[in-house]
Amino acid sequence: MSETSSPWPAQHDVEMVVQRSAGLFIFAATVVKFVGDKHNSPVARLEEVLRGGISAGSRLFTSDLDILYFDVLRMTPDAHRTRLVLGFVVFAFSPLSTRGLNSLLSQFQIDASVVIKNLHSVLVAPDSGDSGAVRIYHTSFRDFISTSPSI
Repeated sequence: MSETSSPWPAQHDVEMVVQRSAGLFIFAATVVKFVGDKHNSPVARLEEVLRGGISAGSRLFTSDLDILYFDVLRMTPDAHRTRLVLGFVVFAFSPLSTRGLNSLLSQFQIDASVVIKNLHSVLVAPDSGDSGAVRIYHTSFRDFISTSPSI
């Protein structure tokens, strides 16, 4: 984190995240995972969360948690592939492993592990080579996916 100044994050930023969480631990936990993504700038990610992203002014979302979830999805590199993987993860009758997802998605030439890596703030995935199931962290994300018209 060479791009951050000491101390980081600023107390004001922490207080703002706490306020926006409205007492929901899942909001704070998702922010920590989203900001802590080792493939992106933590400073830029925190700024995105604090601004509420481009969706902050949207009337489509009724809570800061919905806005956060939307911004997590908006930041993925390939929306089409993300939607396909999430469809299988969120709506599958039985949880699927990354290997199982890859089998189902092979006709679309999608490597589920690449997509899942970009969604680590909302999905729990087994370590590489593990046959465990890919799951969502919290049921609020399933609710968001199933009720949001813009996903």
